[in-house]
Amino acid sequence: IQPILSNLDGTAISANNIIIRNLNIRGGYSGNGGQAGSSTSNYGVDIVENSVYEHGANVSNVTITNNNISECDMGIRIAGIASEYQVEPIANITISNNVIGPGAIGTDSIWLNGISLLGCQAVTISGNNISNLSSGTLANVLTGILASTATWDLQIIQNKIHNIILRATTGTIDGIMQSPSTGFPNRTGNLIANNM
Repeated sequence: IQPILSNLDGTAISANNIIIRNLNIRGGYSGNGGQAGSSTSNYGVDIVENSVYEHGANVSNVTITNNNISECDMGIRIAGIASEYQVEPIANITISNNVIGPGAIGTDSIWLNGISLLGCQAVTISGNNISNLSSGTLANVLTGILASTATWDLQIIQNKIHNIILRATTGTIDGIMQSPSTGFPNRTGNLIANNM
C-alpha cells in the first residue's frame, strides 16, 4: 500500500485511514530454502511512502490488527521515504493482536523481522505474538520488532516474542531493537514495557 498519482489527472492520492484486519496472510516464501542471508523482498503487510509524497501525498492513520502472518521475510513493514523521514513520517499507526510466524518453524517461519518500522511517528505496537523467526546458515540479524531510522513516539507494550532460531555460525538475535542512524536520530517519547 502506498500513495499514488491518479491515472486520470496526475493528482497525488494519499494512502490514509487504512485498516488491515482479520486476515490470514501466507507469503509462500521459504527463505530460499532457509539460506537467504539478508533478503528483504517478501512481506506479509508492506506500507510505504514513495516519491509521490513530493507531489503532496502521504500515509497516516494505519491500523493492522488480528491478522495471522507467516512465510515472509518480514511480517509487517512500514517505511517512510528517506528524504522525508522527519518532515512527513508515516504517522498514527496501531499494530495490535497479530500472530506473526505461527505454525511450524522452518515451514511457516518469518525469515528476518516480525515487525519493521522506518520513518514512523506515533506508533503503538501491542498484544502481538511474534514467533518462529528462523534463519538459514548465512549470517543474519533476526529481530522480533525493529524500530529503525527516524522512529519516535513509540509504545511497544505487552508483546510476546519467542522461538527465534539462528542457524548461522554468526549473526544476532534481538527481541526488540531501536536503531537510530546518523542524520536521523530517533526522538524521545518512547515507551517499551511489559514485553516477554
